[in-house]
Amino acid sequence: MKYTSRHYANEILKDIHNKKLILCVRDKNIEFMKQYGLSKEVIDNYVYQLTPNYFSERIENEDKNIKAKYLYVFRPLISLVDEYGFYNKIKLYIKLCSYDGDRTLIVSFHEDDK
Repeated sequence: MKYTSRHYANEILKDIHNKKLILCVRDKNIEFMKQYGLSKEVIDNYVYQLTPNYFSERIENEDKNIKAKYLYVFRPLISLVDEYGFYNKIKLYIKLCSYDGDRTLIVSFHEDDK
């Protein structure tokens, strides 16, 4: 059976509203949060709003600190107000993985480098 990107997106998004979201403490995530004044709750809301339309790719995990086989990448385009009060169209880079079945780990949440 050949899997489609919609299938892969649904693997991670299935029941995401019933799961606890955990944000990885990484420099890039923290800097992005500060730049746009984002709280963990705001980030959670963006993740809960993800749909298969924003799905980009499923990649094999190479980070030994994360105990997941696959990481799921989403790239939604959103508007945010920066620290100077300017509106910016931002393409986000959101990388997720399942964690202990009832949790989803937000590995990355920052502006896309591509």
